[in-house]
Amino acid sequence: MSNTTFEQLSLACYYAFLFKLTNGERDLCVGMNIHGRYRDELHPIIGMFVNAIPLRLRHLDPHASFSHLVEQVREMLTRNIEMSYFPLQLILAQHPNTLTTPAFLDTSFEYTSTEHSIDQDQISIGEAMLAAVPYSIQVTTDEIVSK
Repeated sequence: MSNTTFEQLSLACYYAFLFKLTNGERDLCVGMNIHGRYRDELHPIIGMFVNAIPLRLRHLDPHASFSHLVEQVREMLTRNIEMSYFPLQLILAQHPNTLTTPAFLDTSFEYTSTEHSIDQDQISIGEAMLAAVPYSIQVTTDEIVSK
């Protein structure tokens, strides 16, 4: 799982959750919003460039390791981000069953990272206690491209 970002790891967890939730569905598709600034000259321009992309993960193996799932998700996400300039409307036009809303985008994934520190050592949500844990992280080129 080297060079894996928190976003990729979180998405792999989400696919594992959906796999369990759907009783072992091996072909899952999740929608994800991408910043849409795929060229450097688009970064300083003001405006909405967000594009939704489908993230389809096929051939999920219930007997494979979680590390294998993370690797599958990492490769799939990298491929899809490289093609994120392709408008969702054109993708939907190629899908034969799309009449009003795309059935394959019934769920979406959004990853947000923050640089803010937590002022408290622990946070309680209901009966659950969450604690901040110090960590060191190296930013990969995949994470920079997806921001």
